[in-house]
Amino acid sequence: MSRAAGQANETLAPQPAPEDPDAPHTDELAAYLALPQIAYTTEWDALEWWEKNAKRFPNLSVMARQYLSCPATSASVERPFSVVGNNFSKKRKSANADTLAAVVFTQINVK
Repeated sequence: MSRAAGQANETLAPQPAPEDPDAPHTDELAAYLALPQIAYTTEWDALEWWEKNAKRFPNLSVMARQYLSCPATSASVERPFSVVGNNFSKKRKSANADTLAAVVFTQINVK
């Protein structure tokens, strides 16, 4: 083998393997935001998309499952009603609706 042929083989860099589309990304958010937007016709389309792409975006898919799913309890929905009931006492029955709304808003958002 000639010296020139030996040098040519040493300088060739290995070819990178084609990227697996299902492989997780190191920066999931950047990869997700770089995708083209899709027009969904129903809420189920978004859930199906996340089910298909959970391997590509493992951390984001956990967050999607958390925020796109139904709440396990109705406690978070019932809490504002309890706050209204607690504030609409005998002392505040004559209060204006705007005043009661401001008190409830403050109590819910200060916590």
